[in-house]
Amino acid sequence: MNKKIKILIIGWFIGLISVVPVLALERNLFNNTETMPQNSYYGLRLVVEKDNTYYLKVNSTQNIDLLILDEDNFLNYNSTFYSEPKTYTTEHLYTNTSQVELNITKTEDVIRYIVVENANLTLNGAISTGEIDVTISLSLILTSKVPGYTIAITLSGLILVSGLLTLRKRRKSI
Repeated sequence: MNKKIKILIIGWFIGLISVVPVLALERNLFNNTETMPQNSYYGLRLVVEKDNTYYLKVNSTQNIDLLILDEDNFLNYNSTFYSEPKTYTTEHLYTNTSQVELNITKTEDVIRYIVVENANLTLNGAISTGEIDVTISLSLILTSKVPGYTIAITLSGLILVSGLLTLRKRRKSI
């Protein structure tokens, strides 16, 4: 194989490897539209891995309440919703809104529940008036791990290509 073609293939391969992490900055984990009847809620269990950032976006055709709960508080919320009232504490609470966007990042691995409520349960929350459509999208943001990897691959690729070009020039001059 011709050396120019080899260098071109190696350069293309290195360029491709360098660009792949940049293209993977956001990975879609969940994207769904649900029709929620009045006096209901939709719960989504999320395993939040340490130091990762998750981007949550919720859009609704009418105002809803959005709660982020740990496991114990989700069980208490669920119990309150279906039977006897129990006390629960939210990590994040957005009331009476049709759109929410937020990032979730933790310093340890945890489980969180994302709850979209179309009921009259949350204090000072949205008033449920009927069936609604809710779109929930959840993405993993890959920012902290990408730059070092990209720079290392790019630099090693540039050194390899420049080394091959230098060897080629030395052979011609002999």
